Amino acid sequence: ERQMREHGIAVEKRLAHGLPPIQVDPEQIKQVLLNLILNAVDAMPMGGTLTVETTATNDAVACRLSDTGKGIKREDMTKVFNPFFTTKPAGTGLGLSIAHRILEGHKGRIEVFSREGRGATFTITLPVGSEGTREKPNDTSGR
Repeated sequence: ERQMREHGIAVEKRLAHGLPPIQVDPEQIKQVLLNLILNAVDAMPMGGTLTVETTATNDAVACRLSDTGKGIKREDMTKVFNPFFTTKPAGTGLGLSIAHRILEGHKGRIEVFSREGRGATFTITLPVGSEGTREKPNDTSGR
């Protein structure tokens, strides 16, 4: 949050209490959130607000990150999760693609809503569950 303040970005948190448990790889989900936060910071070079909101239903937990940045052009909306697609001069175009892949591996999803000039909202949704929610690598040991 300190780095956000240095960039003139206020962070508003609307976190639900008592969220149901989800079975995830914390490092991978941290990578998803980091990619989304870095994109939000890039979208607000003159400052703005990043709102982080969590909600839950009976079968899923959602985290919504909304920024007040420049938004995403309508013609780019269908491409933002494609590998190597970027609108940044120095971007790799992999951040959102990686986030999408990680969430699919957790049986989750990522969605985007944006209005150019008014910011973007990315919503990640993960299923509620215990062991077995996350895909595990094939175990070939001892075979």
